[in-house]
Amino acid sequence: MKQVTIRSFNEYIEFVEKYKGTHFFRGQANSEWEVGPNIFRDETKLSEECKYINRKLTDNSLEILSHILELQHYGNGTRLCDLTINPLVALYFSIEDDLLDNKDSAIFVFDESEILEVNSFELQVLLILTVKKIDAVIELQSEVKKVTNRLVDIEELVSIISKNYIINHNIKLSYSNMRALLQGGTGLFFGFESDGNIIKRKNNSKINSIIAKLIIPNELKSDLRQRLKNYGISKPVLYDDVSNNYKGLEYEVIEKEKSNNFGFNKLVLDIIVSDVVFVESEIQQIVSDVFDSTKVRFGSNSRIFIYVYYNEEDKRSFNWIARTENNKDFNCYNLKYNIEYHAKRMTYFNQEISVDTIFSKTEPITTLCLAEMKNAINYFEEWKLENITYEIYLDLLKQISKKIYNPIMYDLQDIYHGGNTYHNYYEYSDLFCGDVYNLVFEQITYLERNENPSIISWCFNKCLKACDSSYKKYDNERIRIKNSLSRL
Repeated sequence: MKQVTIRSFNEYIEFVEKYKGTHFFRGQANSEWEVGPNIFRDETKLSEECKYINRKLTDNSLEILSHILELQHYGNGTRLCDLTINPLVALYFSIEDDLLDNKDSAIFVFDESEILEVNSFELQVLLILTVKKIDAVIELQSEVKKVTNRLVDIEELVSIISKNYIINHNIKLSYSNMRALLQGGTGLFFGFESDGNIIKRKNNSKINSIIAKLIIPNELKSDLRQRLKNYGISKPVLYDDVSNNYKGLEYEVIEKEKSNNFGFNKLVLDIIVSDVVFVESEIQQIVSDVFDSTKVRFGSNSRIFIYVYYNEEDKRSFNWIARTENNKDFNCYNLKYNIEYHAKRMTYFNQEISVDTIFSKTEPITTLCLAEMKNAINYFEEWKLENITYEIYLDLLKQISKKIYNPIMYDLQDIYHGGNTYHNYYEYSDLFCGDVYNLVFEQITYLERNENPSIISWCFNKCLKACDSSYKKYDNERIRIKNSLSRL
C-alpha cells in the first residue's frame, strides 16, 4: 500500500484524478484508525446482528442490502464500512468532524480486486449469514441450499464467507437511499471467520484491496472545507438536510440571450446563486426582483425567461434549481422548482471519470470518424470524376454510415464526463463525430432523392466545412489537455 502526504487541495485533485470512475474511496477523521466496521467494536450488538438487521430471507439481496445501507448511513453500526465513488466526498468525510481538527485525517483508495455485484451468489451467501443466526458451516450449507437451490461444498463456502468484499456501486441501490445517492455511496462488506465447523461473526482478515493511503495534515482542514463548499459539497447536501441549514444567498445575473423580435424584447437570463444550500422562499424573492427590474429596463411587453443555477457544471448539464414558466401574456409567471436538483447534481458529480478513461474511450471513436470522413471525401471525388457510378457511391456511403452509427449513437453517448475541466474535449469530439455522421447522412438523403449533382456537391462541401471546424476545435482541446497533463 502506497502512503502519500497531501500538501494542498490541488495536489489531492491531481493525485485522485487517475482513479476516478474505476476505484473507491474512504475518508477517516484520524489517520491512525484502521479500516473496519463499527459493529466489530460492539460484541453484544455483533452477536445479535441478525435481530438487529431484522430482515427476512424472503427479501431479495437488493432489499436486504438497501436496509443495511440505510442503517449504516443513519449512524447504526453494521458490518458495512462506508465507501464512495467520489474522491471529494471521501475528502469531506475525512475532515468534517471539527472535534478532531488536531488530528491528521486519511483517505483510503480501493481497487476493484475484490468486488461483488448486488445480485452475485457470494453476496447472497453473506447476507444469509448476516440476517440469520447460523453458527456452523454445515448449517450454512443447508440454508444456502434451501434459499438458492444450489449445493455448495464446505471449502467453497468457507472461502466465500472469509473474505471482505466491496459492493459495486449500483444506481438501483443508491436510489433506495437518498444519502447513498448523494454521497455516491456503497460499502466494504466484512465477511466472517471459521474455526473448523464453527462460524465466528467477526472477521480479522486483511483488506487486500487498499492500494493507497493519503494523509491529510490537520492544518489543511479549514481550507479544504471551504474548497469543498465551493464545489457544492457540504453537510446539508450530503446528509439531505438542505432546508434546515440555510444561511442566505448572493447572486449574479447573466444575460444568456437578448433579442428584439417584432416589437418586443426577448431575454433569457441565468441567475447564478452563491450556494447549493437554499430555501425556496429566497429563490422566489430573487427571481421576482430580477423579473421586475428587467421588465422596467426592457419594457412591460418584454418576454423574460429565467433559469437559476449554482455554477457552470449545472448549466452544462441543464440541471437548474428553478425556472420561470410564463403565462400566455408574458406579464407574470409560475416558478417551477427542480425537486431532483441535489440528487441529479451529486449523481453527475459522482459519475465523473478520469481523463485517461475519457481519452481511451473517446479517441478511438473520433479516429474512426476521421478515417471514414477521409474515405467519404475520396468517394465523393471519385464520383465527381465519374470514376464510380451513382449507385456505387451511394452504397459506399451506406457502408460508412453502418460502420460509424453505433460508435457515435451509443458508445460515445455512454461515456460519462470528467467535469468542467475536460468537458470541452468530450463535447468537441461528440460534435465532430456528429458532423461526420451528418455529412454521410445528408449525402445519402440527397442521392436517394435523385437531386441535381450540383446540389449534392453543395451539400457535401457545406457539411465538410462543419466537420473541419469541429475537428479543429477537438484537436486543439486534445493538445491543450495533453500538454497540461504532461506538466503535472
